[in-house]
Amino acid sequence: MKFNRQILCLLSVMGLSLGAAPDALSQVKQDDADQVDTTWDDQSGVITKGTIRVRLRHENDHNFAKYNPFYWEKRVLHFSVEDRTVLGEKRLRFKLYSDGTHRLQGGLPNIRIHYIGNPDANSEVERSKFAINALMQPVNDSGHEFSFDWQPNPYSPEAEALDIGKMMTFEFGIFLDPEAPEFARQTAENPHTIFAYYSEFFRIRLGQPGLWIDHFTEPGKVPSTMRLAGGATTTQTIRIEPWRALQQQATNISPEHSQQFMEGRAWFHTDMISGQHVADPLDLTPIWFPEAMAEHRRNLIGAAYNQESCNGCHVFNGLSLNPEPGELVTRSAVKLFLEDGSPDPLLGSQIQTQGSNPEAQPVIAAWRTKTEYLDDGTSVELRWPELSDKSVASLSRLGLRRTPALIGMGLIDAIDEADLERFSQKNGGVLARDDFGRVGRFGWKAQHASLRNQIVAALREEMGTGLEQGLDPVAIDRLEQYVALLGVPPRLQPHATMVKEGGAIFNKIGCDQCHVSQLVTGESPFPELSHQQIQPFSDFLLHDMGEGLSDPHAGSERRLWRTAPLWGLKNVRHATKAQALSGIQVQRTQVWNIADKNPIELLHDGRARSLAEAILWHEGAALQAKNAYKSLNKEQRQALEAFLWDL
Repeated sequence: MKFNRQILCLLSVMGLSLGAAPDALSQVKQDDADQVDTTWDDQSGVITKGTIRVRLRHENDHNFAKYNPFYWEKRVLHFSVEDRTVLGEKRLRFKLYSDGTHRLQGGLPNIRIHYIGNPDANSEVERSKFAINALMQPVNDSGHEFSFDWQPNPYSPEAEALDIGKMMTFEFGIFLDPEAPEFARQTAENPHTIFAYYSEFFRIRLGQPGLWIDHFTEPGKVPSTMRLAGGATTTQTIRIEPWRALQQQATNISPEHSQQFMEGRAWFHTDMISGQHVADPLDLTPIWFPEAMAEHRRNLIGAAYNQESCNGCHVFNGLSLNPEPGELVTRSAVKLFLEDGSPDPLLGSQIQTQGSNPEAQPVIAAWRTKTEYLDDGTSVELRWPELSDKSVASLSRLGLRRTPALIGMGLIDAIDEADLERFSQKNGGVLARDDFGRVGRFGWKAQHASLRNQIVAALREEMGTGLEQGLDPVAIDRLEQYVALLGVPPRLQPHATMVKEGGAIFNKIGCDQCHVSQLVTGESPFPELSHQQIQPFSDFLLHDMGEGLSDPHAGSERRLWRTAPLWGLKNVRHATKAQALSGIQVQRTQVWNIADKNPIELLHDGRARSLAEAILWHEGAALQAKNAYKSLNKEQRQALEAFLWDL
C-alpha cells in the first residue's frame, strides 16, 4: 500500500479522527527492538511532530505537572515519529531534537515505547511501565539530534503492537550535558538544578497522523472525541497535582511557539515591582540570571495596583476566592459606577487597592442571604456580597468581579464574528461591541474583542502597567502567546451513563440555548488554534440575567452578563486549593477525593458556592430554565451535576 507523501504530510496538520478501539496490546521484548533495518527511503510514511516540555517526573507522578526551575532557559525539545505502517511495514523511527542551546549528554537520551502500566496504580513502577526502554543514537556530534528505529521481529506476537489502528504511547528520557557551559552556570546559581528529565507521555494512532490524548480509564484504547474539549489543543489528564491542569501547554503546540510560550509564562509570573519570578504555591524556587532581571526590569508597576504579578490573581491559572468579610479585596476587581452606570469621574471604572498611593480600601462587609425552595421542598441558601470602603474616600457604587480562569482564551479569540452574530439571531443574545465596532467576547460584559486587548486592559487596570511605564511590547506579545496557547483540559468520561443522562437534562431544561456546547474556530494567527472543534458551552453573548444579578446602578446594561463558558469546571475547582504531597506512592483517586471537595465560587462576584446556587440566580432571559431546574427530582439534579463536573 503506497501513499503520496505530500498527502500524508498534509494530513499530519489537519487534526484527529477516530475509529474502533484496538485490542489489548501485547508486551514487546527489548531484544526485538535491536533488530532494526536503518535504511529508510524518502517515503517515510505518516510523520507526526511534537514539542516536549521537560518534566521532573513521569506523567502519572508527583512533580510532573509543575515547571522546573529554569523552564524559560530554552529547555524545550522537539521530536518526530515516522510511522511506516501505512506503507505495509511494521516499524517506527523516533527522532529527538534539542533547541540548539542546551546540548544533550551523548549516550544517554532514551526512548520508552509501548505503555503497559496502570496510570492509577499505587506503585510508581507500575504507573510508568513501558515494554521497551532503549538508548537513542546520536545522528551527529552536535549533541542536539538523536534517533531510534523500532522494528519488532515480524514473526513474533510482539509485532501485533504495530497493527494499523492501535494506540502507541511513548516517552523520552532527556539528559542535559552537565559539562555544557549553560548548564554549569545554572548549577552554580542553583545546586539543585536537575540534568535528568522526562518528557510527557505522547500518544499516536498507528497509520494516522497527529498526537492523541489519553483514554481516561483504559490506557490502550482510543479516546473518545467527546473528551477533546479544546480540539487538538486538549491536554492529557493531569492525574497527580490536578490543581495544575490549567497550566499545561496545548498538546499541538508547534516547535516555533513553544519557547515563546515559556517566555510568556515567565512574564506572567514576574513581580512588576522587584522583577523577580513569583512561584506558584508548592513550586520549586526559580532563579533569574542578571540578564533575565534586566529583561524583567523593576518598577514596571503603577503607584496603585491590586497585585504585583498576573499569577497573583490567576492562581494556577484559575480563579481566586473572595477574601473573608472585613479583609481587603486584592485578588478580585472592584468596579465603580455612577447612578447611570458611567465610571467615577475621579477614580475611573475600577479601584486599585494597593501600592504607594492606593485609591481606596474596599472590603466585603458581609454576605447577605436568602432562601430559595425547589419544587420538592429542598431549600438552598443563596448569598450575595455587600461591599463597603474602609478608607475616608467617598466612592460611587461598588460592584465585585472575581478573577476568571484562563481556559481556552486563544480558542475564544479565534471564533468567527459571524458565528457570534448567528447565535445572537438564534437566541436573542446581545452582541457587545468595542470602540472599533468589533464583536466583544472577553470579560464579564464581553467588553473586549480580542485576547490582546483583554491582556492590555488587565495590565493597566490590575497593575497600572503598560507601555507608558516602559513595558516592552515583546512582553505583551509573549503574554498573549502564553495565554493563547494554554491547552484545555479534557472531559473525563462523557459516555458514562449518569453523565449522558445529565447532558440530556441540560438540553431539555434549556441550558444549551445560551451555553452552546460545540463550535468550530476560524482562522487564528496561531495555526494550532485554527479550525478546531471545541466545547466551550457558551455563546459569548450578553443576556439579561434578572434584577438579582444586576450591577448597583440604573444603567441599561446592569442586568446584562456574558454567558460564562462551562468547560473545565472540575479543573477550576481543583485549582482553588493545592495539596502538599509526600513521596511518590500517591494515587490519583487519593488526590482527587480531596481536590473534588475544594471550594469554588461561581458567577461574576463569586456569590455561588455550588452549581445549584449558580443556577438558582438565573432569572430574566434564563427564568424558564431556572424554573425547569427547580422541577427536577433529586436523582435528576445529581445527574445534571455529574454532567457539569465532567466538563
